[in-house]
Amino acid sequence: MQRLIEMTAISLLLLPTDLDALEPDPVTPVILNNLVTELVNARQQKRLGEKMVRFAATGVDWYHIAVAGPATLRLDDESKPLCAGHRIGDQSEAMRHLTAGVHTLAITGHPSGFTVRRVPELQHAFYNAGDMWNLQHGPFDDWTYLRRHVLPNVNVIISGGARQPHEFAASKRAGLRWISNTEGTAHFAREDHLREWKQLGRHWLTSTINPFRQRTEVTAEEAYQAWSQAVGLNHPLLDGVIVDEFGGGDQPKYGAFRRAVERIHANPAFQRKTYSPYSYGSGILSNDLSRAFARAAARGGGHVCIERYLIEQPTRQAAIQHIHDQFHAGWNMPRYAQDWPEVVKNTVIVLGYMSAVGESLNVDPSVDFKVYMDLQMQALATRPAYAGLAGLQQYTCSYADDETMRWASRLFRHYAIEGKTNLLSDKFGFRYQLNHLRNPDFAMGTRGWDTQPAERGSLAVRSYPAYGYLQFRYEQNGLGDSFLWTKRNEKRANVFSQPIANLVPGRLYSLKMITADHQDLVQQRQAKKSHAISIRIDDGEIIPGPKTSFQSIFPNHYARPVGEFRGGRSFYMNYHWRVFRATRDRALLTISDWSSNQNPGGPSGQELMFNFIEVQPYFAD
Repeated sequence: MQRLIEMTAISLLLLPTDLDALEPDPVTPVILNNLVTELVNARQQKRLGEKMVRFAATGVDWYHIAVAGPATLRLDDESKPLCAGHRIGDQSEAMRHLTAGVHTLAITGHPSGFTVRRVPELQHAFYNAGDMWNLQHGPFDDWTYLRRHVLPNVNVIISGGARQPHEFAASKRAGLRWISNTEGTAHFAREDHLREWKQLGRHWLTSTINPFRQRTEVTAEEAYQAWSQAVGLNHPLLDGVIVDEFGGGDQPKYGAFRRAVERIHANPAFQRKTYSPYSYGSGILSNDLSRAFARAAARGGGHVCIERYLIEQPTRQAAIQHIHDQFHAGWNMPRYAQDWPEVVKNTVIVLGYMSAVGESLNVDPSVDFKVYMDLQMQALATRPAYAGLAGLQQYTCSYADDETMRWASRLFRHYAIEGKTNLLSDKFGFRYQLNHLRNPDFAMGTRGWDTQPAERGSLAVRSYPAYGYLQFRYEQNGLGDSFLWTKRNEKRANVFSQPIANLVPGRLYSLKMITADHQDLVQQRQAKKSHAISIRIDDGEIIPGPKTSFQSIFPNHYARPVGEFRGGRSFYMNYHWRVFRATRDRALLTISDWSSNQNPGGPSGQELMFNFIEVQPYFAD
């Protein structure tokens, strides 16, 4: 109700002659969903003939402004056009972080439509960090990639400092400058990228750590000295810092944190810079002292960045219930609002889109993770407890694949720019529970598979405790511990196959699979190697390319230790990925432990493990 009262107070004013006149021509804003409020829609409001429009912002917020057709929009006293179309059918758009008050749009030309929408903060985490697990077998998700697929749908970039960022040496040789810490040991952004982004009127934050997680006593001076050195607070082109991470509590150190943040905001050197804490678990909003720390961050323009990393559930009904539990039950927004009524307007929800290897929420090969992401976004966009939510982030592109990064960006546009409430998945025919393969993790033995062992005893279903967790699966719950085991024969391949059902001819699909060396696991050996296997899809045309057809070697994640695989000792596995176009409604998938029909490709007697064989529709847009 408070949000409705606030939004009804926003008015749009036509100024025919005098910019200082306040002749109201009120138009009631339209709340499209929890995330987006439309202030101006010239076509619907029959305002296409107007040459100047004023709209009022009730607070400091992000606004998305778009024009269609041969027309130009200028905002306030900016000398350059905000957005411009040159032909009928052209669409141009911009996002700006505006202060409270009345703002003016000057329109020239003949627009077929223009809109102004209040939108949330849309954060990309992190710059120069995408596709890290696939560097050897595919191009890095670089600035060109981000420009095309991600940046149009976000207004804030976050970067963490790296000692040797991707292509750092080459860029330095080319004379390109980097934004770095004073010691020159952490490099956060190429300066030309940062300047390009800032010219669009958008923001850039850097991340830093909370070095006090294991300490119970901290002074305000210590906290101030630690965080006031952050590059995001000190570089003139950067907009602030996001701090990783806090669990909350009533320990005295949170009082020190609050005083340190207040001192940062009081320092004229940090004017218009923000401090935002990441919060995990029940978080910093669940206790008085840590909540006061969070509110101090918000008073300076920062946000409480609440982490909610949701693991795939076996059914759609279970997924919807899990989303409800993670967003509403216990210490979540409804409960937080009892202690801090304005909390939702000061919160960024950090969802997880870790979907590739390393550390992944994409744990069930019988579920489409894209639909699960969609269900989470729809809940935030439509459930009343999240009305007026300040922002969104997907964490983190380091553990996401190319398809998931593009899909997350598209979801941002669908819900947080266009203001939609329907599932985007429905447009593409995506379904939560996949129906293309049976028993893709071999949890039910060989059911659904046709197996052809090379010899007696060379192919079987086995299991290994915590193998699924060692792979990448977020929780240690037995999922993924089973696998198909083969022992390579020098005379004949071990082969297993299954029809891929319910395909749409002409449509693209992805196939993923994990392989590992069984003896490396049993003997706890660290051995980085590529596995000789073959994948054939009859009645499916495999799409070549470094992001659509590859085999990548990867280690277990440092936070997924099993047995002796911990610290500097890693267990190496292979991630296989194929994108294919269906030519019929069924295709035959055939996998063997030979590299081809004629060549084993690997040592005789090698024992391989196969599981996580996932087939799902591929998002190609």
